[in-house]
Amino acid sequence: MKILITRIAFCYSILFLLGGLNVMGQSSFCDVQKETIQNVLDSRKGNSVEYSENVTTGIAFLLSSECDSALNYFTAALKVNQTPSLTKLISDMSKGSGVVSTTTPSAPAPMATSSNENKEVKNTPEPASNTASHSTETASLKNERTTSNKSFTEEELGAFQSKGLMKVKKLMDYLEVIAQKSTPQTTANSTIESAIGLFDSENRVVGVTSTSRPGGREYPVRTYLTRLRMMNYEKVVIEAAAFTYVRSFVQGPDGNYYGIARFRQSFTGYRENKPLYSDVTTKTVAVVLKPYQKAIEGESIELWDVFLGDISVQSIDKGN
Repeated sequence: MKILITRIAFCYSILFLLGGLNVMGQSSFCDVQKETIQNVLDSRKGNSVEYSENVTTGIAFLLSSECDSALNYFTAALKVNQTPSLTKLISDMSKGSGVVSTTTPSAPAPMATSSNENKEVKNTPEPASNTASHSTETASLKNERTTSNKSFTEEELGAFQSKGLMKVKKLMDYLEVIAQKSTPQTTANSTIESAIGLFDSENRVVGVTSTSRPGGREYPVRTYLTRLRMMNYEKVVIEAAAFTYVRSFVQGPDGNYYGIARFRQSFTGYRENKPLYSDVTTKTVAVVLKPYQKAIEGESIELWDVFLGDISVQSIDKGN
């Protein structure tokens, strides 16, 4: 995987030398309807990991205006499952470009085994409608535009990627504190605020599912954390591992940089010291590198930091 990431980073560095990713590939056939994109994202639910990962990567390239690469991954996903929504998206893109790519990239390599979860909330109402059904790859659709043309060296981007993974791990620590019934409510409330601060927007969504209830749901970050606090378990153990990037940072049209990280998470809920529910999930999370303003000695200067975006569930298995 390190070799793969190095090769990807090298390819992108060549593209930057040729003029920058935010300029290249801005063909009209990238301009597909947001509704079409959302339908394709929704089509991942219940599909295979290979289909989901190709769609995920394709959408990420699409949002970065790298249309040819996006079309390649969509074509690969279509060979796994010819869903109507994906067929329409490919048709729309092909009409604009006048050509359909036949190159089939390999799906990202399966992750090494490790433990992790997703959580099922007990005795809490479902939202009336799931209108916030954006997924990890729709990060650039939900970010405000910036005017910065800042570029970074590979070493700088690598440091930001490492910081992004540290924030994912920090989020896992926060989740376990929030979920424990033994955590005082005041502490839980402050931890919820700290967890929300890891995201670039409170409107980001977190995907959830469970082995006892098929079908995924998505909730805004605050709603997700509040539901986590309300789970009907006396004790919760959350562990995460196998953190890696499946797509390195790429500069989007808005000037921000976007990467996609993946990890495996185990969840076990206990009642009366006995495990009542357990699962292991593979998740992806958007990592957003964006500027912010900070006042120093009366002057406003631009600094950059990494934030978390949408979190999606890629697969789920029963725990031990």
